[in-house]
Amino acid sequence: VTTETFGMAIAALGDMCFQVTPADVLLCVYRTVGLLHAAVADVSRISPKAIGADALLPLLVLVAVHAELPHAFATLEYARRLTRNEHTSSELGYYLACL
Repeated sequence: VTTETFGMAIAALGDMCFQVTPADVLLCVYRTVGLLHAAVADVSRISPKAIGADALLPLLVLVAVHAELPHAFATLEYARRLTRNEHTSSELGYYLACL
C-alpha cells in the first residue's frame, strides 16, 4: 500500500488549515476519516464498518504526515477550544485528539 492509495484523504486533510469555523475543521476531519475508511475497505476488500478506530489511527497519522498542513497545531487547538463538548467526546473528538 502506497500513499497514492490515500491521495484523496491526504488532499481532504490538507484543506483543514484553510477552514474558517471550528465546525468546518471538524467536517474536514470527518470527511478525511470517511475517505480513509473507503480507501482501506477498497484495498482490503472488507466493509468500512468493519474497520475500527484503533486500526485506522496509524493510517490517519500517515495521512497527516503527508498532507500539507500549515499552522496545523493552531487550527486543531482552535477547533478543540471552540467546539461543543458533545462533539469532542464522540468518535470525531477521538480523531481530533489523535491529530
